[in-house]
Amino acid sequence: MNGHSMRFAYAALLAATLGSLCGVTNAQTAGKVIKLGTFAPETGANSGAYPIAQATSAFFKALNAAGGINGYTFDYVIMDDQYNPALTVSAVRKLVEQDEIFAIVDGVGTGPTLAVKPYLEAHKMPNIAPSTGAAAAAGPHTYLMEQDFTNEGAYQARYAAQQLTKNGKLAVLYQNDDVGKTYLKGVQYEAHQNSKIELTAIPFQLGTLDLTPAVSRAKQSGADVVIISATPQDFAPIIKAADALAYTPKWLSLNSAASSDILKQLPPTQTQNMYFSVWTALPGTPDVQEMNAALAKYYPSVRPSALTIQGWIPGTIFAEAFRRMTDGGKPPTREGLMAALDSFKGYSNSYIRNITYAPTPGIESPHLPRPHEAITKWGDGKLQLVTPFQEVPKVAGQPGQ
Repeated sequence: MNGHSMRFAYAALLAATLGSLCGVTNAQTAGKVIKLGTFAPETGANSGAYPIAQATSAFFKALNAAGGINGYTFDYVIMDDQYNPALTVSAVRKLVEQDEIFAIVDGVGTGPTLAVKPYLEAHKMPNIAPSTGAAAAAGPHTYLMEQDFTNEGAYQARYAAQQLTKNGKLAVLYQNDDVGKTYLKGVQYEAHQNSKIELTAIPFQLGTLDLTPAVSRAKQSGADVVIISATPQDFAPIIKAADALAYTPKWLSLNSAASSDILKQLPPTQTQNMYFSVWTALPGTPDVQEMNAALAKYYPSVRPSALTIQGWIPGTIFAEAFRRMTDGGKPPTREGLMAALDSFKGYSNSYIRNITYAPTPGIESPHLPRPHEAITKWGDGKLQLVTPFQEVPKVAGQPGQ
């Protein structure tokens, strides 16, 4: 299937999905409201990720305006945890014990998600599509949506080794935390599979004000490709530090950094060499027009981006599971919701491809969906696909491999 046909197919699938989600309100369920919750950094060091939660909220507002699902509408509550795991725990306790939410949808961040996992699992609370790729976050009641960071690191390193480097020298700049170390593991794994690759690993602390020393180490290593594992807030400072050092390698990073607002402020000498791995639809394409319309209506100050697409997807996953659960007049229960999620096998819509939660023989934790990914390049003010979406490498020893 060519790119145009695939976009058409996914657009058609989304239209069909939205049509089924809106449904017809029936008298027995009319007026019923399902309360959902999440945690996200509205303030604090990683507040740049807050549009993820705003996009999820926009999804539910648009869904309610369209009639909800089988007579049900949704009250989506966002708690500001400042990306502080201690605050995340107290926020989630309030959502569960006081607000009596039905499920968590799209919690933002690896550290916060890991911090509340024991509590949510103990309370058998569905935790759907948190924004993390840490395999350790998955659990019996926790359903991830992102690629495992370790597999994604391996995917990027393989592409860099096969397609980008000319001298075989790679550097990886990574946050010295659960996110960065997990990602680094995949990069190192792939580098070890290729004897021609020389890898330099350079850690930095989240919130570091001057990233020049870290970037200078990458330059001194002679690396002609630099892989970045960092939050979006650190991406621009890394690139600006490189430009000040007259260092212009090829860059490879996560789709969360591929924001036009960020990239358009960076020197063209750097952005012309930028590549990103993506597991979502691309901003500015017909695939995301429903999200664009919802943001324009409900959050007009939030620009569509890779982050908002990442926030829209959890809504689509929850809504599809809720529809399956309540079709035919069945009442909503947490157990029913998880049973519906566990029926997902290769589920796709125009925003994400190949979500599987269905039990698989030999895999202890099936809630690591491993969506298909692609590589994009920044050019002419937008992201452009340079590979098709495909299954990514599996790192031996990882959960679900």
